[in-house]
Amino acid sequence: MVYVYNLRGEVLRAREIMRRWLELAEKLKDGEMDIAVHYWLAMDAYRSGDLVQASSRFSDLMKTLISAQSGATQSSPVNLWVQTPAIFALVQQALGRSDGALKLSEEALRRGRQVKHAFSLAVAIGAAGTLRYFRREAVAAHELAQAQIAIAEENGFRQTLGQGRSLRGWAMTELGQTEKGIAELEPVAASAPDAFQMRASEMLAEVYARVGRSDGALALLDEDLTRVGKSGARLYEAELYRLKGEATLMRAPSASAAAETCFRKAVEVARGQSAKWWELRATVSLARLLRDNNRRDEARVMLAEIYNWFTEGFETADLKDAKALLQELSS
Repeated sequence: MVYVYNLRGEVLRAREIMRRWLELAEKLKDGEMDIAVHYWLAMDAYRSGDLVQASSRFSDLMKTLISAQSGATQSSPVNLWVQTPAIFALVQQALGRSDGALKLSEEALRRGRQVKHAFSLAVAIGAAGTLRYFRREAVAAHELAQAQIAIAEENGFRQTLGQGRSLRGWAMTELGQTEKGIAELEPVAASAPDAFQMRASEMLAEVYARVGRSDGALALLDEDLTRVGKSGARLYEAELYRLKGEATLMRAPSASAAAETCFRKAVEVARGQSAKWWELRATVSLARLLRDNNRRDEARVMLAEIYNWFTEGFETADLKDAKALLQELSS
């Protein structure tokens, strides 16, 4: 039941069930149930945007889940020995620990191939593809999406099929196949379970804004922000506000005040979640806007502060963009 509510994106409802489940596990002293509950509590923290708590919980689980056998529970359709590093990688990326995130993702894929469990491998590949999406690495994301789609089609995994198609659609738009990518993204954004729909919708909004379909982007983003408020699934809230700012400028370049409000809200949300990666992106967007409005010193100071926080991941597109902008503002 917890898995179903998480799939629907109903974080608050799933949280209430987990609390009852945890009480039962402690009462029965059931070790397998206890591991499953703590995994779902970690997932709840991640999806609700409490990244520090999620990191702590996943770190503890990494120490507890020492073998494939320890991760095979009746309470989860995926092997938690595989799934834990897969999702922990996404947490670390959002926290700004990019190199560590890649290592965890590779470990999850290794474990997924080892256990010979198709669904666990499909989910691990999907998480690895999502990590590459976070890092804006379209070629790697496309390859992983293709692999996930192949496993999903072979085994009839509908939910991972939609995830793979949305990721492939985004990657196609990045690699120059814009219309084909949009055609793949649109049906997923319209029909996927909520847990995947918001990500697909975010991807589609990003593409719409990039190709000048700003009204469509804003409509999607407003729907997602409403869904965030109702569900409690706040993981992507900062990105949604950042994209809303970008789409606002795309529709009306003179709407700089409205866009600035969105960017500052994105920074505020990201800071509240300790989501350094989303904070970096939002700050870059804000700094560009301030630069274009002759507020270069303000832009430089705020961008330098977040850029200098990072100690890894300098090969990623986001940090390269931030560095280039900082150099421009400092010249």
